[in-house]
Amino acid sequence: MTVPEQIPMTLGPLGGIEGVATRPTHDHRGDPKNVEELGTITGIVFGGRSSSLRDGRQEVSDTSGLIGCPRDGIKLQAGDRIVIQGVKYSVVGPRLFDYVSSVSGVGMSRYWIDVQAVV
Repeated sequence: MTVPEQIPMTLGPLGGIEGVATRPTHDHRGDPKNVEELGTITGIVFGGRSSSLRDGRQEVSDTSGLIGCPRDGIKLQAGDRIVIQGVKYSVVGPRLFDYVSSVSGVGMSRYWIDVQAVV
């Protein structure tokens, strides 16, 4: 039995992996115009990744999940794209936990955002 080759992880200074974020811009009609590079996000953590079947078809799968990004860096929003380890992801939801707790007065170190792999 052969073992598949693994892609090496590029670790950032915060202990997570790195990704390059982009944001599409649109004209006054809403048509795609350009892609603006937002920069590199370091310290990304994968959490809640899953793979499940879509539409009852076994040949189609949905790989979506949450990624954690440092709160003091680039703020991703729905519609943005991020390339992590050569895989392009689309941001499909709002930022979660990107605030200071009203109970403890302390903010989380990362915000979480829902992404889907783009084929």
